[in-house]
Amino acid sequence: MNTEKPIEVEKIEVPPADTRSFRVIIEPFAVATLTSNLDNNSVFVGQEMIITASPDYYSVYQFYLNNQLVQSSALNTYTSLAFHDGDIVSVSCISDLQCQGSISDSLSIKVTPIANAFTPNGDGFNDLFLKGLDLTVLNRWGQPLFKGTQGWDGTFEGKKVNAGTYFYIISIYGPDKTLITQTGPITLISE
Repeated sequence: MNTEKPIEVEKIEVPPADTRSFRVIIEPFAVATLTSNLDNNSVFVGQEMIITASPDYYSVYQFYLNNQLVQSSALNTYTSLAFHDGDIVSVSCISDLQCQGSISDSLSIKVTPIANAFTPNGDGFNDLFLKGLDLTVLNRWGQPLFKGTQGWDGTFEGKKVNAGTYFYIISIYGPDKTLITQTGPITLISE
């Protein structure tokens, strides 16, 4: 679905006895840009990342992971749960007229390990624990303090909790789409 006007050639030099006219359509190379559903293309170990190629009107999108073709289809999205730190995702597109562009954009993936401490002091750095994951936080007696995906800010019922060690449970899907539960301690540090 190209929006550019085709270039028409009224006459092409042919032998003198032939006076036919030809219409020639020249289409630009297919070019796309990539974005992800996560801030700064940063994903936690085992977290799902969706990469989208825009525009969405090409016939075929070929996604590459570290220069290896991983998906070739009409879908303009590529989803994975198994990225590694430093992975490069790139895309090449094919238009309706079979015009294929070269690799037109790429994203570098940053895989972040789960932190063991955070400082929810409002300074804009390290204020939330595990934003974007299905998270439950418990105190040392097993009382749930937080459940959600927006990240824990170190509060319970609107009030800051004391500095100390708490416990988290996260649920993520593994590469084979099975639900994996991870648990561990998180230390809340206050100033």
